[in-house]
Amino acid sequence: MASQIFAAEVNLEIAPEAARETLRRCEAEIVAQLPHAGLQEYFVLSGRNRFAIYAVGESVYTLGAVLLRHDSFAEYVGFYADTEQAVRHLIATASGLCSRVTGELGVLEELRHSHQQAIEKRTIGYTLDNLLRESIRWGQRIRTQTGIDHYSTSVVDAGFEMIYNNLEDVREKVFLVIGTGEVARRVLGALRHEGIHNVLVAGYPFRTAFDLATQFGARAIQMRSVGQYTPHCDVVVATTCGGIGVTNNGVAIRKELNLSENRTTVLLDFGVPRNFDESLRYRKYTRLYNLEDLKSISDNLFEAFGGTPEAWKMVNREAHRFAGLFNELQASPLNKEFWNTMSVVCKDNNAWLFPENRLRADQSVVRKVIDSISHKPMQKMKLASSVPGATARVCPDVFRESGELEIPFSQN
Repeated sequence: MASQIFAAEVNLEIAPEAARETLRRCEAEIVAQLPHAGLQEYFVLSGRNRFAIYAVGESVYTLGAVLLRHDSFAEYVGFYADTEQAVRHLIATASGLCSRVTGELGVLEELRHSHQQAIEKRTIGYTLDNLLRESIRWGQRIRTQTGIDHYSTSVVDAGFEMIYNNLEDVREKVFLVIGTGEVARRVLGALRHEGIHNVLVAGYPFRTAFDLATQFGARAIQMRSVGQYTPHCDVVVATTCGGIGVTNNGVAIRKELNLSENRTTVLLDFGVPRNFDESLRYRKYTRLYNLEDLKSISDNLFEAFGGTPEAWKMVNREAHRFAGLFNELQASPLNKEFWNTMSVVCKDNNAWLFPENRLRADQSVVRKVIDSISHKPMQKMKLASSVPGATARVCPDVFRESGELEIPFSQN
């Protein structure tokens, strides 16, 4: 059975907090099982908002056997069963299209970290190493060309539009920002830009919240003290992922946050899962806007760039190209050996361009060189692989025709 690229992901955006906690507890156990799952290559992408495994092997069922044994989150596992689906998902993830806030930048750093971890642990080979490098490169390019790297900023801007629509003298109001991630940073940057100085920051761990508050001229408070401050806050911005006590009872949340009963409070919820119960929307003095509300306001800002539709077109095009090349190489061991040999030769010949890191020469340079010189030879290789007895005769000639590359061949 031919090898293929496949992936499995636990959807943390819809999984309840209990399932998320179980996954975190079991993550080390899951990763420890992967070397024994019969995979040729694999890497794990794990972050606050995502957990995914990408692998090369014969069947995605090998990942299912590892993940589906955990009943608490089994129903939230999604599979990408063939090469093009898995590659599309990884490029879309790198582009920020699969994030709770489109264009999230943090996922690129998570991918780089996962790549480095996989290299150090030697769990990836040429295929996934190349796929990771290409995905990061295309993720950056798609963000730049479509403008979606500014999407999270626009969602924050939409939130501020709602604040100005509901409150007067906004610069005199008291703001509470819960969380310390990328969205929290954007909110705090916008507050400083607007000249708003009555700002509190709460988050785990406290040291991170303290450093973030200091950077933006705000005041840090302990998460356990949030309820003491919320009666005096006019705006509460939650940027965590359901991390401040999501319940099905609006009264319970109001008690935890201790919202004022006689003044308007604006709640902005950027969390997935949501931080605030939907019933708070109907409370007399509360104005609740969750991520879906803010996205609907900010979507039209990207029509001039092509926005997410154009980004998905680029993702689909690159996924199809990469999957086509992968499948072509899998069709014949001769083709695959040709590609790998050309890669090694090109790396060696271009390594002088990268004296600081000879062994990790720029993959994009290698790819361009290979693409430019290997089209006709690759066609001959495919023909040779389909004609019995032709391989030994055609292979040396093909390599010698591949540009001015001096590759010795045995005459035996």
